[in-house]
Amino acid sequence: MRTSVDENGMRAEKLNRVEDAAEKLFYEKGYAETSVQDILEASGISKSAFYKYYDGKHALLQSICTRYAAELCFFADAMVRQEERTPSQQLNVLLSSSTLWQSGNMGFVSLLLGVAYQEEEGVMRLKMRECQIRSMRDSVARIIAEGVSKGLFYTIDISVCANMILQMYLCFTEHIALLMASDLPEKEFEERVIPELLVTREAIERTLRAPMGSIVLFETENLLELGRKIREDRMKSREPTGAFEGEEPVNEHGIVQMKMDFSQYV
Repeated sequence: MRTSVDENGMRAEKLNRVEDAAEKLFYEKGYAETSVQDILEASGISKSAFYKYYDGKHALLQSICTRYAAELCFFADAMVRQEERTPSQQLNVLLSSSTLWQSGNMGFVSLLLGVAYQEEEGVMRLKMRECQIRSMRDSVARIIAEGVSKGLFYTIDISVCANMILQMYLCFTEHIALLMASDLPEKEFEERVIPELLVTREAIERTLRAPMGSIVLFETENLLELGRKIREDRMKSREPTGAFEGEEPVNEHGIVQMKMDFSQYV
C-alpha cells in the first residue's frame, strides 16, 4: 500500500512538472496566448488531473506566483543569516531581497507585471501578499526581538509589530510594482516613487522607534535604476525573441539568484 508520504511526493512532482511547463510556455508564447491544452501537452498530464489541482489557467499562474513568493522569502532569510549585521541592517536585507519584482529571472518579472500587477488582479496579489507574510513573519519577529533586547527597537508586542511592518512594506512594494506595470514616463515614475520610499522608511522607523536613517530598504538611485531596467526589459520582452536567453543561475536551494548589492547594509 502506498504511503501518504509517497502520495504527497508524487503530487508535488506532478504539480512542479505542470507549473514548470506552464511557466516556460508563458515566457515563450505569452500568458494570454497559452492555452490549457498547450500546458497539458507540454507537461504530459491529463485534463482530468489538471482540473483536479487547478480551476484553470489563472489559478495555475497564481500558484506559480505564490511559489516564487515563498522561495524568495526563504532565500532572503538565508541571506540575512550569512553575515553579522545589526538588527536594522538585517531588516533592510530581509525586506528588500524578498521583493518579487527583484527576482533575477526577468521572464518571471515580466510575467508578474504583465498579469498579476494589473489593476483587476487584486485577488492574486492578495494571495501572494498572504504567502509572503506567512513566510516572513517569524524572521521579522526574530529581528525585532533582537533589536528590542539590544535597546535599538521598542514595541509592546513583537508579533503585532512584525505584522504591521510587513503590511506596510508589502503595500509599498505592491504599489511600486503597479507603477512599473503602468508604463509611466520616467520622470513621473520618479516623482511618485521617491516620496513613497521616504515615507515608508519613516513609518517603519517610527513603528520600531528605530534610530533615524537606519531603515533604508532601497537606496533611492538603486530603486530608480531597477525601475528603468525592468521597464526596458518589459519593452524588449514584447519583441519576438527567445524566452530563456540570459537566464539567471540557480542557487543550491533551486531559487533564481538575484543580482543585488548589499554592501550598503554592512
